[in-house]
Amino acid sequence: MKIEDLVEQEEKNKEENELGSLQSEVDRESKKRELLLNKIREKEEEDQFNLKQSSSEGLASSASQEIKAEILRKREAIKQKILLMRRRNERRKEMLKKKLSYIRSDISKKLIQA
Repeated sequence: MKIEDLVEQEEKNKEENELGSLQSEVDRESKKRELLLNKIREKEEEDQFNLKQSSSEGLASSASQEIKAEILRKREAIKQKILLMRRRNERRKEMLKKKLSYIRSDISKKLIQA
């Protein structure tokens, strides 16, 4: 009975460690996302300020349209980067979940065989 308990405890510890590392990775990715969103907001505010300043200086409407278009292109590029980060993060999560599932099924098989 003691060996089985030790094996079971060891497997539980492994699972907890793996779940802990998965959680820490999720936390890191969330922090990255928050920082990126803050940078996006700051950049948008800066762009809007620049746009207002340009308009107040009397730039032609075509120039302000170009600035608006540039801002929209930058926003779209940032959105694409965020989507790419989210996709990578989801793939990592899925890989870790599959690994955890495999380990759990392996544990079950070994316990059944014991």
